[in-house]
Amino acid sequence: MKETIRASYVDCLKLFFAYCVIAMHTSLLYEIGNGIVFSGLSVYVFKFAVPFFFVCSGFFLGKKLWAAVERSDRQVILKKYFKRLAIPYLFWGVLYFSAQICIDVIHNGATIISAFLRYGHQWLASSPGGGLWYVQTILILLLIIMILDTSKKFDFLCIVLFTAYLIGEAIDCISSGGGTPYLAKIVEEYESVFVTRRNFFFYGMFFTGGIQFARFYDKFKIKKKTALLVLFFCSLIYVIINILGGYFLAFSGVFVICIVVLLFYLSNETHYETTKEKSYFIRKMSTVIYFTHYFSIYAFRTLITIMGGQANEFYSLTWLVCSVALTVYATVLLKLDSSKKIINSIY
Repeated sequence: MKETIRASYVDCLKLFFAYCVIAMHTSLLYEIGNGIVFSGLSVYVFKFAVPFFFVCSGFFLGKKLWAAVERSDRQVILKKYFKRLAIPYLFWGVLYFSAQICIDVIHNGATIISAFLRYGHQWLASSPGGGLWYVQTILILLLIIMILDTSKKFDFLCIVLFTAYLIGEAIDCISSGGGTPYLAKIVEEYESVFVTRRNFFFYGMFFTGGIQFARFYDKFKIKKKTALLVLFFCSLIYVIINILGGYFLAFSGVFVICIVVLLFYLSNETHYETTKEKSYFIRKMSTVIYFTHYFSIYAFRTLITIMGGQANEFYSLTWLVCSVALTVYATVLLKLDSSKKIINSIY
């Protein structure tokens, strides 16, 4: 008889958000209402996916870090985690970087040098492609935390990143709603150098916040019903802010943080009976899907183009096919790789 364990719903929610990431990158339901449905899903659902991943990663790393007494023990934990992420990051980074260059040269008529410089700039500023800015963000923050290595310095880092996120979110929301010519100029100048806000400075607070959450988690526990009511209230305010638009959007970042933290808390506090094998299976599914999803999107869109269609006309079909294909791929891989050699090396 297989041993059963009590597993939290965190991994289940991560898996749901992994499919949301695919939906975000394939523009699910963009065909409906000239993109209005997709825009709504992006703001009210998809937006929380990557921040939730950050909080999860930070929280479970934080549980280990705060349990370690000696500096040397913390350094070992950080270095081990860095190495664990660096290997798949480089593996998939090189693949996605190469794929983007090939696409730019073959489909857009760019020269190899111009494509290399363009995506090399993108890699340095944010990501080598494939949504790997999430992993790059964590790797950079791990290096920073290794250097700081005191709770006071870490607290200061958290404050800086928290402030950066709120300012970045406010500027992004206001500028997307029109804003002012001066604000638009600031955004334009920033993006000319740093490409995007998807980097450690503007989104790192979710990872460091997850580490801090682990630090005080047992001291500030609240009832699940209370957390659910607060989640409902924060979600309602978030919806109202986005409906009102304009300068009200400057406050949306605060509620994004609250909603993500509450989602994590509720999923972490809710458990179900399962086996170790099934728990591991669900946990790794989201990881396999996240790292591989861009290749499935590239492949399917290329197939559509070869068949004479326009890749951008099949948004929802692309999401459906890629989601099914990735689910099958992840399932087969996890079943066949019983020794976990492949999983542990590139995922």
